[in-house]
Amino acid sequence: MYARLFKNITAFVTFVLVIQVIYDWSNYQGLLTNLNHTSHPERHFAIEEPPFVLIVCNDGKIHRTKGSTMTKFETQMRQAKVLIKSAVALNPATIRFILLGNDDTVLPAIEEYVSHWPDLFRNRLKLSYRPVIMPEGWHLMDLYEKCVTEKLFLPWVLSDFDSVVYLDTDHVFMRPPEHLVAHFKNFDDTQVLGVAPVDGYYLQHNIMIPYYGRQGLSSALLLANLTRWRDLPFDWLPMVTSVAKVFKEGIMGDQDILNLVFSEFPDYIYDLSCDWSGNIEQCLTVNWNCSSIEQTGFSLVHGARSRFFAEGLWNIRTIPHQLPFVIPMEEIFVAWERHDLTDSLSVLLQNLTKNLHTREDELRRAEASQEENMFCSYSFEKLLKQLNDLV
Repeated sequence: MYARLFKNITAFVTFVLVIQVIYDWSNYQGLLTNLNHTSHPERHFAIEEPPFVLIVCNDGKIHRTKGSTMTKFETQMRQAKVLIKSAVALNPATIRFILLGNDDTVLPAIEEYVSHWPDLFRNRLKLSYRPVIMPEGWHLMDLYEKCVTEKLFLPWVLSDFDSVVYLDTDHVFMRPPEHLVAHFKNFDDTQVLGVAPVDGYYLQHNIMIPYYGRQGLSSALLLANLTRWRDLPFDWLPMVTSVAKVFKEGIMGDQDILNLVFSEFPDYIYDLSCDWSGNIEQCLTVNWNCSSIEQTGFSLVHGARSRFFAEGLWNIRTIPHQLPFVIPMEEIFVAWERHDLTDSLSVLLQNLTKNLHTREDELRRAEASQEENMFCSYSFEKLLKQLNDLV
């Protein structure tokens, strides 16, 4: 019964979207004109590795979340620095990051941070900054987080690029970023976006909103072929606008919009394995299970929902239940943040492993548990396999 109901809902959604797109065509012309006038001119693309793109926006709020010493902007900046550090430390070749933001202090702050690195790593990094661009009247600009819907317009914001790798700032690498970029070569002739599966969110919530695949796609990581995105056989901006209007009561963010669109056009999606969206819940809960991660380990760790700082940000009443999820994510982030680039990766791995064993012992005593593995159903060291293979 539920399967038939969902199928009927999907068919109705498709019909509504088609009608809405036709209706919105004239409005779309104005949106596209505005966007094109403020974006970079088209040109022939240089043959180079796709850059990595981060969005770092200042919401202008100065209050701190209860239990935290940082504002949202300060948190994003801290995460961006550690993400870039992990990428440069693991990538043997030069790597480029484009920072999209609404605050001119972003690039100088990152450059000052990088200036303290050894020459070997500092010279391996290329940094640039561009202001965010939104279509005039785009009403979801500030939905969920400031500028978060900017990623929906990457093909036009970065009109001088063929392909990019977009990342939310709450990631750290556990293997060379070039391994992620290599997946572009596996795209077929039609695939536009490479995405990892989302955690158990859509399996537990928003079940009346169509989503991509078995459990939905995550918008936190996008391997984006911008040329193909611009050349989709349907017009992207009116489609996105229509989806936002039809589901305005149920949409929580850009991820919902991408899932709604590509649930109808799945052939444009390339599936990344779940180790590219690593979190500790993948080995603890049924809905978020990633069966392959025991063999592969984390390739990219995703600190969604403030997992990197969760002990300080979450309500104290929820912490005891969430500790097995919180501790490993926080320790991985802090290990990278504290890592001295003059030290080898083996030092990073040793420090991380030691700290995780210490925290695991503390949790075992606190819960009077006899369990051998407190963070996972198997040894957490298996999750560090990618890093261990580089040592």
